[in-house]
Amino acid sequence: MSKDLRLEKILEEIRLGNNKVIKQVYQENRAGFISWACKHFQQKEEQVNELYHECFLVFVDNLRKGKLTTLSCKISTYLAGVSKLLRKEEFRNKKREKSSTKDDIFWENNEAIVVDTSVLDHYENEHRKKAVRSLLKKISPSCQKLLTLIFYKNYQLPEIVEIMEYSDERVVRKRKSVCLKQLREIARPFEDKLH
Repeated sequence: MSKDLRLEKILEEIRLGNNKVIKQVYQENRAGFISWACKHFQQKEEQVNELYHECFLVFVDNLRKGKLTTLSCKISTYLAGVSKLLRKEEFRNKKREKSSTKDDIFWENNEAIVVDTSVLDHYENEHRKKAVRSLLKKISPSCQKLLTLIFYKNYQLPEIVEIMEYSDERVVRKRKSVCLKQLREIARPFEDKLH
């Protein structure tokens, strides 16, 4: 069985709540993570042991909730990424705790402000970007260039008219529509990878 198929099978078993597989994956990745994290975060084993447990819980939770559907890296790499995000979140929270009373009053008076602190947004966004980049390679070079100018480089229509040497902005809008339709048709079989 190939590594990719084996990994997909493991992820599916975890999704289904197979405790034997969950325990096995937990044990297989623990020692390597502890060794890496002790060096990376310059902390003692007891501290990173708790971090590993948190990271693994996030991993399993994301699989069960459908936030993580496929994995384009090793489980150990994913856990390391989660640990970095958890550490950043922990650091941010400590900074907030040390904030002045004025900051506390500001936040109390502005309850409507929502702060998104999801630890895996970064990973999921990178995963989506990678999938979109690979799909872009499957459309015509002129569509690739146009969509890159619009969505990645945030060029305005007059700038695109000049760069792409179109007659006017209507042509840009029409080409954009055609290119997006082309991209959607190619992306349809890969929709699950984009979510």
